[in-house]
Parts: sequence; structure tokens; C-alpha cells
Amino acid sequence: ITGIFSIGRKFKIIDDSNNGLIEFSEFKKCIGEHALGWSDSQLKIIFDKFDTDKSGAISFDEFLKGVRTGMNDRRRQLVLNAFEVNIFLFF
Repeated sequence: ITGIFSIGRKFKIIDDSNNGLIEFSEFKKCIGEHALGWSDSQLKIIFDKFDTDKSGAISFDEFLKGVRTGMNDRRRQLVLNAFEVNIFLFF
């Protein structure tokens, strides 16, 4: 299982309170389970990068934006080629 489904599953696993948000305590617990050895100040910096609306919790959309990667050159070219083909079909 890959892609957005896996990301959604991970979000639900982290969300112990089942409120659809990841609070700092849940984030801290998740990171702690991976034994990264981050300090509370380092955790807060990363948490704040995810919490783009500064609500004090990470929504699924914020989580998704935080974990997704940019498109590599190959994927970008595929997208550009797809749109070029679609534009060509309409003209």
C-alpha cells in the first residue's frame, strides 16, 4: 500500500485522540517512537513547520503538504507532456 492511502493511515495512527488533528503531544510521542533523539525545541520547530495555520495542531491537509515531496524532473516532464498532448487534442 502506497501513496495517499498510506499517508492517511499514518495520520490516523498518530492521532491518538481521534479528533482529526495531531497535537504536539501526539507528534512528540510519534517522533519519540522512532528514537531520533530530538530535543523538545527541535520537535517544536518541526511541528510548527507542519502547523502552517498556527492553530496549535496539524490537520490532515497540513500533514499531507508536510510529508509530500516535490516532483522530480522525470515526473515534471511527464506532466508537461500530458498537458501538451491534451492541449493538442483540443486544437
